[in-house]
Amino acid sequence: GPMGGMASMGMGSMGGMGSMAGMQSMGAPSMYSTGMPSKAVQNVVLLDKMRGKGMHVTGHFTRENAHTALNLVIENGGTVPLSAFALQLNKNSFGLAPSMPLQITQVMPAQSVHAALPLTPGGILSPPPVSPAIQIALKNNVDVFYFQDNIPLWTVLVED
Repeated sequence: GPMGGMASMGMGSMGGMGSMAGMQSMGAPSMYSTGMPSKAVQNVVLLDKMRGKGMHVTGHFTRENAHTALNLVIENGGTVPLSAFALQLNKNSFGLAPSMPLQITQVMPAQSVHAALPLTPGGILSPPPVSPAIQIALKNNVDVFYFQDNIPLWTVLVED
């Protein structure tokens, strides 16, 4: 009957996914990502749950409307609500600093919250050599956590 046909179709599409993965391992799609930076930047794990005492942080630097920003997703993998968030950047080669406080008030257990933090140059410059690494301090009601991420140059360069 029609149900049998559906099942075999399902199997076929699984096989298709397998061959896609095989193609990807050959590196064909990645050739395209070496040119212009894609604006769809992947979130990277900045702080894992173990180091974050239950707080899991992913994020990336981005640039929109000629402004650099740090996009963060804070996930609460612990048992207590997280609150009292504050974020600071260490002095860096671009003089970037948050232009406003982190707009997250509370993250309940098993909840995740996204925040985009606008960054503006004008902070303290770190001494040369220029480094893309930016050290970040994130405080909550549990502790202060330190991590770093490399900022892509296209997010800080001024457009013509």
